[in-house]
Amino acid sequence: MKILKLVSILSVLAIILFLTNNSTSAKNNIGNSVTLVEDSQSQYKPFISIVKPSHSFGEIAQNVPVEHKFELENSGNEPLILTEVKASCGCTATEWTKAPIAPGEKAFVTATFNAKKVGKFNKSITVFSNSEDNLKLSFNGTVLAKEE
Repeated sequence: MKILKLVSILSVLAIILFLTNNSTSAKNNIGNSVTLVEDSQSQYKPFISIVKPSHSFGEIAQNVPVEHKFELENSGNEPLILTEVKASCGCTATEWTKAPIAPGEKAFVTATFNAKKVGKFNKSITVFSNSEDNLKLSFNGTVLAKEE
């Protein structure tokens, strides 16, 4: 009778141990599946690439607007949307591609600078989008006094 009780207890313990290990293994498999799905989804994103993020105007005349067109590319796997473009000062006007940019396609940010002050300048533009990081563009030069 004691042997039968001992065998019954050991059998119950073995079943509990078996179920616990399988449950933990199943949880690990579910966790791994979730991680794989998250990792695979993180690969499908838009990404802004730019060859030349800065531009030098050199010497320019005071109160004469100058313009530069920055060329961007979506090197990601999803459409890129430029949501906002902000210049560092009121002397710079910006225009940009408003339509979604397909993977591999190009887009533009145009900066028009109208210098009021004479001397060296360094300006920046921040491009906001659905990409992970904001993009910083910059331009510089020297403003010469307008001859009268």
